[in-house]
Amino acid sequence: MNADLLEERLEEILEAALSSRRTASVPALGMARLALDQQEQLLSWLAVTAGLNPELAFQCALRAPDVLVGADPEAMARWFRMTLDGFDREGLRGALDYLNGAGRFLKKDGSAHQGIVTLAGERTCLESFVMGLGGRPMALKEGDAPATDSEIIFLPPHIDFFPTLEQNRLLYRSMAALQWAYSRFGSFFVGLGEELAKQGNPEEVAVTYGVLESCRLDLLLTRLLPGLARRGISLWRHARPWPPAWYAAVADLSRIGAGPQDSFSWVPQLLDVPIPEPLAHHGLFLWRNALETQGRRLEREKHLFRQAVGQALQRQPAGVMKGVRADPDRIRIEISEGLIWQMHLDGQRVILPESVDALARSIIQDLGAIPPEYLQPAGLGGYPAAGMTRREGDDADWQGVHPEEGVMLFDEWDHKRQDYRKDWCVLREIALTRDDSPFVAETFKKYSGLVHHIRRSFEMVRGGDRRVRRQERGDELDWDVLIDAQVAFRQGEEMDSRLYERMDRVDRNVATVILADMSGSTKGWVNDAIRESLILLARALVILDDRFAIYGFTGNTRKQCELYRVKGFADPMDGDAYGRIAALTPKDYTRMGVFIRRASAILKEQAARSRLLITISDGRPEDYDSFQDGYRGPYGMADTRVALAEARRAGIHPFGITVDREAREYLPQLYGPSRFIVIDSARALPRKISDIYRSLTT
Repeated sequence: MNADLLEERLEEILEAALSSRRTASVPALGMARLALDQQEQLLSWLAVTAGLNPELAFQCALRAPDVLVGADPEAMARWFRMTLDGFDREGLRGALDYLNGAGRFLKKDGSAHQGIVTLAGERTCLESFVMGLGGRPMALKEGDAPATDSEIIFLPPHIDFFPTLEQNRLLYRSMAALQWAYSRFGSFFVGLGEELAKQGNPEEVAVTYGVLESCRLDLLLTRLLPGLARRGISLWRHARPWPPAWYAAVADLSRIGAGPQDSFSWVPQLLDVPIPEPLAHHGLFLWRNALETQGRRLEREKHLFRQAVGQALQRQPAGVMKGVRADPDRIRIEISEGLIWQMHLDGQRVILPESVDALARSIIQDLGAIPPEYLQPAGLGGYPAAGMTRREGDDADWQGVHPEEGVMLFDEWDHKRQDYRKDWCVLREIALTRDDSPFVAETFKKYSGLVHHIRRSFEMVRGGDRRVRRQERGDELDWDVLIDAQVAFRQGEEMDSRLYERMDRVDRNVATVILADMSGSTKGWVNDAIRESLILLARALVILDDRFAIYGFTGNTRKQCELYRVKGFADPMDGDAYGRIAALTPKDYTRMGVFIRRASAILKEQAARSRLLITISDGRPEDYDSFQDGYRGPYGMADTRVALAEARRAGIHPFGITVDREAREYLPQLYGPSRFIVIDSARALPRKISDIYRSLTT
C-alpha cells in the first residue's frame, strides 16, 4: 500500500486523535516503507489500540515503522502487548515512557529483538512452577528487579538479557526459584533484624549477607532442581571473576547442610572485600520488607493455629479436653523432612482437617518447629486467644484483602491483543448480612421428601473409619502380624517391628467452592431456584462432611466486581450461613472471569486431593458495555474460557450448571465437553443439584 492509501486507512482508525494540525500523513509515510503483510498487521493492532486510547494509537503509528522494520508477526505482537501493558499499569504516560525507550527492542542491525519475554506472557507457567516447588504459596507481581517479601515474588515486567526467548524464559524461572528459596530455606530467619542491628551498619552487612545467601541457595537449588541447573549454566558465564576471598565462602556454603547462619558467619571476613558482580538472576535482598511481613504473618498464624487446635480437640471423645490448658505437654508435634508433621494428644494421633496442613507448614517454614505456646487451644469457652489485640484494618487483613485499599486486583484476558490486562479488575469481598425471612424454613418444608432422600443417599457415600495395619505405633496390637512376627523370630529371621494397628478416618478429601450468579437477569423465580438449590446442596455437604465455601457474585464494570461471602471454608454451616443464602438477591451483571480467578485462588490454599469449582448461572458472561470496558460477546467468552483454563492448570476441576436453554451452543467453548450441565427449567434445579454434586465427587 502506498502512502495515500495508508493515509485513508489511518484516518478511519485514528479519527478521534486527528485535527487540522495533526494529520495521518506522517505515520502513513513511515508505514509505506513496510511490507504489505506488516502494513496489514500494523493497521490491525492500531485499531485495537485506538479502541483503548486514540492518542496512544497515534503515537504507536508514528513510532512503529522505525521500531518494527524487519519484525516478524510475533515480534510486532509482543511490542504492542508491552505498550498496552504499560497503559494498563500507568495510563498513557506509562505507555509513552515505554514507547520513548523502545530502542531496546531493536538489534544493532535495526531488526526487531526476538528474545524479549514478558511476565504477562509467562505468568501462568511461572505460577505453576512456583506452586510445584512447594512450601508456602507465593504470589507473583511486577517489580523493578527480582525480590521477595517472603509472601510475594517480584519480577521485572520483561526480560531481554539473552538473545533468545528460551534463554530469557529460563532466566525468569531462575529468578523465581531463587526468590522462592529465600523464603523457603530460612534466609529471613527470626532474629535476623536483631543480628543486623548489632553490627552498627545493618544495611552494609545485609548486602553482604544477601549475596552470600544467593550463593548458598544457588548451590542448594542445583541439587534440588538439577534440570534447571543444567539448562541454566549459561547464567553463570556472563559474570566477571569474583574476588578470591569469596571463593572460600562459596566452597563452605556448597556443603550439604549449610544454612543461613553459616552465611552470616562469613560476613565479618568479607565486609572489606568488594561485593562481586551479581549474576543475571540475582536481585534485591528486601530484608526489612520480609521481616515486617513475617512478623504480621507469625502473629496471624499463631492465632489461627491455636483456634484450629481448639476445634480439633473439641471433636475428640468427651473428657479428653480436661486439663489440656493446664498441662500443654499433653500435646506433642512430630516433624519430619519436607515439612511433614503430625499432632498427638496423650500419645494418640489427633486427626486435623487438611486445611490446617498448609497453616502448620507455613509456621514450620518460618520457625523450624511449632512452639509450645502455639499448642494452647483457643476459641473454646474459657480459652481466650491470648496476646491478640485488634487494630484498625485487621478485618481486611484476615480476609486476605490489602488493609489500605480493601480491594484485590486481578488480570483479565483481552482476546484482541491476546494478552492480559494487568490488575484490570477491582474486586471487593463483601460479607453478607443474613436474611431472617422464612425463605429457608419454607424451602425445607417444600422439599421435605427430597431432604430425606438426600440424607439417605449421601450417608451411603460418606467416609467412615478404616483400620490401618502394620504400624510402628497404634491403638492396639495387630494380632495377625504379631503371630507372623513370632514365627519369623523362632525361625531365626528378623522380627517385624510394625506390630500395631490404628483406626484412621477415611477422608473424602474434597474441597469445593460454589459460585452463585447474582446478576439482575436472575430476578424472580430463577433466583429463588438458585437459593433453594444452595440450601439443599449445603445440607448434603454437611452430611458428607466435605469442606466447602459458597459465594455470590455480581458487578457493574471492571471497577465494581463484588464477591459476596456466604460461607468460607473456616465458617460453620449454621443458621447464619443459611440466612446469608436467603440474602442472595439479584443485583447487576455477570463478569465471570475475575470471580473464577478469585475462587481458584481460594481453592489453591486448600490442601485437598480433589478441588472442585461449581458455577451456577442463568446465562453467558457479560457486563455493562462501555467504550473501554465492553465485557460482552467474544471478549467476555474468551476471558471466562482463559480463567477456567487457568483453574484446570492449577489442579482445579471446574463445572458449570446453567438454566440457559441456549447454553449448549457456548458452554463447550468455556468448560469443554462433559464439564457442564444444562437444566431446561430453573424449577428443576433444586431437585437435581445434590445428585449432580454426588456424581462429580464419587
